[in-house]
Amino acid sequence: MMKYFSSMISLKTAAKLFSTVAAKTPISPSQIVIAKKSNIKQSPLKIKFLVSLIRNAWVPDALAQLKFSPKHRAVDISRLVLRANAIAKLQFSAIPEELVIKEVIVNKGIAVKKNRIMGRGRTGVGYTRSSHVTVKVEKINFDDMIDKSPSMNQKKKWSERRDAVEQLKATNIK
Repeated sequence: MMKYFSSMISLKTAAKLFSTVAAKTPISPSQIVIAKKSNIKQSPLKIKFLVSLIRNAWVPDALAQLKFSPKHRAVDISRLVLRANAIAKLQFSAIPEELVIKEVIVNKGIAVKKNRIMGRGRTGVGYTRSSHVTVKVEKINFDDMIDKSPSMNQKKKWSERRDAVEQLKATNIK
């Protein structure tokens, strides 16, 4: 019984120490926007191939990929990215050129059972599947991206993008 109370006291003191340390360290708020679309009438497997084109992509590049994709659900995913872009514009006054797609999640939606007609007068069970898609868009910190870039070409690319964003914001203000 005594061991239990001594361990509880040490846990309490540890919690107090952690809370004081956590209070002193500044937490930078991440500027992340989440947009969701439920029950897209296509299987998660097929949506997964489409979504792999835009993971960790700059938003204008992702929209261009989706625009020229032959998949017929690319329109729904591009609308979802545009919705996340609009939310980011409202919350953080961000333009699409300073956003990057941080994460895209595809989950199973409802699956409706249907009869499939088979040979020799038999029927089988088939499913019409749907999927849920979640897109997380983050505002870019260009200085961090330039510092994290492993090659000079990527550093040059991110610095050009930063200059373009500054130029676009300057023209929008006037």
